[in-house]
Amino acid sequence: MKVSALYVLRKTLIDLSSVQNKKLAYFCIKNLAKIEDYLTDVEKEIGSINYAKLAEYDKERLDICRKYAEKDESGNPIFIQNANNSSNFKIAAENRSNFEQEILDLKSRYKGELEAYNQAVQEHNMKLEQEVPAEFITSLHKIKYEDLPYDISGEQLKNIEPLVIESSDGN
Repeated sequence: MKVSALYVLRKTLIDLSSVQNKKLAYFCIKNLAKIEDYLTDVEKEIGSINYAKLAEYDKERLDICRKYAEKDESGNPIFIQNANNSSNFKIAAENRSNFEQEILDLKSRYKGELEAYNQAVQEHNMKLEQEVPAEFITSLHKIKYEDLPYDISGEQLKNIEPLVIESSDGN
């Protein structure tokens, strides 16, 4: 199981923990505590990010975008829809070079914070692809198939499947 799947398992256990079933609740609580500890340790290994500085950078970046964006009749920035369904400020052609220069200057001022952030994202993505040690998976609490609620979804069952013990008759 990869670390990314452990995040999915955690979310599924959180969702299932609200079901009125004491065996399932116990199963969820026991595993959530272990998974939270494991994921906290994984996240501690990732480089630190100065979120205050990144918020400052993003505010300045948005101010620059608003400054150079084309405006509608009310003076509000105009947005354009991209192919990936996100929207960006529509920058007036006559303002493009000044806009690009100010963005470059801004990136230069926050170079260290942006590099640290990109490095942390890269480290996090690499961690997500790592395999969780088999001993950790085997240490997780198991639940019998017959103790699962009848209304468990197929997706939820798929996510907890490594922790489900089939009944003795093979069903």
